[in-house]
Amino acid sequence: MSVHPRQTVEGHVAHTKIQKSGNSAAVLVPAAVMRALGLEVGASVQVSVQGRAMIIESSAPVYSLSLLCFEHLSDGLRQGGKRLRQVATR
Repeated sequence: MSVHPRQTVEGHVAHTKIQKSGNSAAVLVPAAVMRALGLEVGASVQVSVQGRAMIIESSAPVYSLSLLCFEHLSDGLRQGGKRLRQVATR
């Protein structure tokens, strides 16, 4: 694998090679890129083609603070409502 000694963060380029892996091909992703994206070996990714570019994106869900708070509150309300009904029937 040949990687140029540049920072591999957003806006910079990392050069790598495509290698054979069984009947498929594998793109070696430099460790610095993996760290910058928060990816680990075995992570699921989506591969797409745009023009002559191959786009590799994490397929992990992206959460926002508001979505997490909403889900947490919704779960609490569902469980709280269930508990209130249980207490009321005793």
